[in-house]
Amino acid sequence: MRERGKGYRKTKNGRYETFISNHCKNFSLGTYDNEQDAKNAVEQYRNNRLKESVQQFGHKLEDGIIYEDRYLVFSNGDIFNLNGVKMTPCIDRSGYLHGLINGRSRLYHRIIAECFVPNPYNKPDVNHINGIKTDNRSENIEWCTRSENVIHAYRTGLENVVVGVNHHASKLNDDTVRYIRQSSKSSYELAKELNVDSSTIRDARNNKTWRHVI
Repeated sequence: MRERGKGYRKTKNGRYETFISNHCKNFSLGTYDNEQDAKNAVEQYRNNRLKESVQQFGHKLEDGIIYEDRYLVFSNGDIFNLNGVKMTPCIDRSGYLHGLINGRSRLYHRIIAECFVPNPYNKPDVNHINGIKTDNRSENIEWCTRSENVIHAYRTGLENVVVGVNHHASKLNDDTVRYIRQSSKSSYELAKELNVDSSTIRDARNNKTWRHVI
């Protein structure tokens, strides 16, 4: 397991002094004759600290998967940093859990999927099988296509807005959308042909609208 900072330094007399940070305080783990012994001492301490931390939440260290060299992920959706601190996610506007991972906001269900759910067909989206967006257990997560995700959302009641030809502002229909997505013409050419705005063509083509059409 890797972590920022070696945790040891070479002294003037050629020996290696080890130190560790815990709750914002540094303390020594001793001094060693060679670098490898110092490195082993630091790694052993860090592993023991992490092991004790995850055990408090009912986990075994060996059941976790290292993510991006700095986090330990478990199949129930828990994520720890390698200092043993359990990450606390927030709920975004769409109802999904997310948090800062390596300095940027990440969706927790996607991290769990990347670590524990096989994706042999390289599907791009992640779906919550039971429709509960905060239930990030690996057995409740599956990879899916964009259209599979949308269909599942309607079936589980997560989406109930009026779409497609039933929408009051609709200028297209299912067959026209399929034609747009299969056409090699530019958005400008299609917009002129179908007498709609080019942004309407782009949105349909990029699955921003008409996502139920396969």
